[in-house]
Formats: sequence, structure tokens, C-alpha cells
Amino acid sequence: MGLQDLPAVVAAHRQHFPNGFFARLGPRFLCRYYRTFLDGPLAVALIVEVSGVPSGYLVGVLDPVQHRRLLLTYHGVALAVCGLIGLMRRPTVLTRFLVTRARRYLTVLMRSRDRALESVGGPRIAVLSNIVVAEHARGYGLGTVLVDAFLSQARDAGRDRACLVTVAGPNGAGSFYAKSGWRHTRDATGSDGQRLSFFERDLPEVV
Repeated sequence: MGLQDLPAVVAAHRQHFPNGFFARLGPRFLCRYYRTFLDGPLAVALIVEVSGVPSGYLVGVLDPVQHRRLLLTYHGVALAVCGLIGLMRRPTVLTRFLVTRARRYLTVLMRSRDRALESVGGPRIAVLSNIVVAEHARGYGLGTVLVDAFLSQARDAGRDRACLVTVAGPNGAGSFYAKSGWRHTRDATGSDGQRLSFFERDLPEVV
């Protein structure tokens, strides 16, 4: 993924996740958010094309703790400004943020300032953050291509496990991940009251 792909990626995100918190902050914030995956050494940003036309994308991180530290260092101010502008323009979203997310975001920020390294001896985890395949390009295995490429990079980076979150039930992609070898670990209710399904997948070394 490159800078030239961001308009299409932002449009796809808003189309497929219209009720998500990041989408509600507006396209400026989304563009800045996806830029954090382009220059991060611990991030993965992939585009899949059909006949030269971008038809899907995937973003993820290979080391969540270190990636968050780098994100705050190099993109924190820009993200905060774009997020604040988005909130001020959308009073309803601002109210929801203060009620459901403000305390958690502040806690994450403080922990990121104090913790620069993963827990010693803990599992080395990669996180698949977002994946979208355009409706006109579904049924051709593009989602599998993107996921397999991400898992390959995670394995090459020495990760022990990959994890992801998707919407629970028929509106989510849980059945796709279950058929692809991912293990469903639990369901939980997210900050917005939506039921979410958590999946994991071990990444054994290829010999």
C-alpha cells in the first residue's frame, strides 16, 4: 500500500464499517490513521488488485506494543489533532467518546509511555487490524491471499501467534476465519455495545 492508495482505502473503510468509531471521525482522521501503517517498520499494509484496479486491502501490526510506541512518537500529535477536529464537528460522536472510550484511551496512552518492551517470556503476537475485499471482487480468494501474505510476514518476523477481532454473528467474518484455520477464543461486547468475536492462530515455523 502506498500514499496513492489511501483515498480508495478510506472510501472502502467508510463503506464497509460505516458505524465504526474511526469512520464516524471522518475521512481526514481515517487517512491519517492508515498512514501510520505505511512507514511503520512493525506494520503491514497490503493492497490486492484485479486487472490493475485496487480491490482489497489489509493492515496489521507485527508487534502491538512497539508499534503503539512508535505510533505515538511519530504520529500521535497528528492523530490527536485529526481526531479532535472530527469530534468537535460531530457532537454526538464526542459525547459517545467521552462515555465509552476516553478513560480507556487515556489508560493505553499512559501505559505506552511506561512500557517500551513486550513482557519478557510472553507470546509474540501479530494483530490483523482491518481487511476489506470489494464486493465485485469477492469469491476469487482475494481475502485468503491477503491473510496468507500477512501471516507469512508475521512468521518471518518471529511472531508466535496472530489474532484478530470481527463482528460476531452473520454480519461478521467469523465463518471465513474458522474455515481458514483460525481458532475462536471468545465473544465480548465492545465499547459501542456490539458483540465481537476473537480469533487466534498459531504460527509454527516453516521447515
